[in-house]
Amino acid sequence: MKKLLLFFMMTIFTGNLCFSMSEDNIPVKGETVLRELWQREVQAVVYSRAAKAVKSCRNFELADTKLKSPNGAFVKDNEGKVIYGKWNEEWFVNACGQTVSVPVAFKQKQYGHKYSRYNRLRYTVGDGEILN
Repeated sequence: MKKLLLFFMMTIFTGNLCFSMSEDNIPVKGETVLRELWQREVQAVVYSRAAKAVKSCRNFELADTKLKSPNGAFVKDNEGKVIYGKWNEEWFVNACGQTVSVPVAFKQKQYGHKYSRYNRLRYTVGDGEILN
């Protein structure tokens, strides 16, 4: 346990990632209504869940995203991105030839102006599940 904690601390402080992420994949593919402002952060957590599911893999690519919530669960702006509300998405990651499904639940609270792009976002990322 101590070795694992030390590994994660060294990874955080040195800036080294245990997996590779492409820099050109924002905005992410698919049906996501998440603003680009938060996509890279969520994608990094999704990749960590995929790494947990496919332990020997360190190369990940986001294949697709699917919106799993009804349209009435959130309010969109004229660009089709969420201003506030709750919604669920499923993010699909290619991990060394395997497809991993990772569920993500979002909750964005409204603060200040109704159409503010900077309303607070909270999200929960579930464990990845290998589909094939």
